[in-house]
Amino acid sequence: MDENENRASGSSGAAITKFGNPVLNQQVSIEQKTTRMPKNELIDLLFNAFELYAYWSLIGLKTYVKQPESYLEEVLSEIATLDKEGTYGNFYHLKPEYSRQTATHESIATVGSTSGNSGVDDDTALENNDDD
Repeated sequence: MDENENRASGSSGAAITKFGNPVLNQQVSIEQKTTRMPKNELIDLLFNAFELYAYWSLIGLKTYVKQPESYLEEVLSEIATLDKEGTYGNFYHLKPEYSRQTATHESIATVGSTSGNSGVDDDTALENNDDD
């Protein structure tokens, strides 16, 4: 019994010394705080990130752009979708209207459209006719 009492009193004494001291308030230094960059710059940086990889975790994007998590989530909600299940669960990917494939198809469609113009610039047509 004496041995158990010594263990109990020894462990409680350790707990008091460990937890008995008040924790000092740790202040975050100014260098450690992240400041918000302008929204348009953050969006450009996020588009660059999604050009590197199609799917990003929030932690990965936070590390990449070095912005506050709440601000990052706010901007991501405008340009990206969070997959909640499946292979890419808890990963963000660009919304279809911002993906490069959609933009390429739209640009091809507008170049090939014939809205009163044959798709050839007037200056180009004149330059081609100067061969006379």
